[in-house]
Amino acid sequence: VQDVFGLCMCVLFLDTIKLNAVKVGAVLLIVAFFYDIFFVFVTPLLTKHGESIMVNVATSGGPPKADPSWCEKYPTTEECKGGDPLPMLFAVPRIGDYQGGMSMLGLGDIVLPGLLLSFASRFDEAKRLMGLVSGGAGRAAGSGGGS
Repeated sequence: VQDVFGLCMCVLFLDTIKLNAVKVGAVLLIVAFFYDIFFVFVTPLLTKHGESIMVNVATSGGPPKADPSWCEKYPTTEECKGGDPLPMLFAVPRIGDYQGGMSMLGLGDIVLPGLLLSFASRFDEAKRLMGLVSGGAGRAAGSGGGS
């Protein structure tokens, strides 16, 4: 249910927000890249217990505290219960992993590249329509494509 809700949020966001320039999309992706690196990989080095702030927030308290082999035997104990993920990530099951579990994919990791892709799609459609209006095959009138 949560994944369906997250997918609907992604589609709604991409339908509502439109970029005006490729530079805006590129800057957003670059900033998000360094933001992700800092909050996933650097914050465990800065916190007291070595926890990633982004993982803590996304999972509402973090993964289970107990040893994975202990939790495999006694999954109902209190130490084996992790937090419930917020609807800001997709919980993707790990295929082929003998311990099972889930991988996390944040909605921002889908939406930000999606903004750039939707801009490229709208740009291509505008170029195609310009070609149809000017009577050419995708070239603007007077652009001269011959020798």
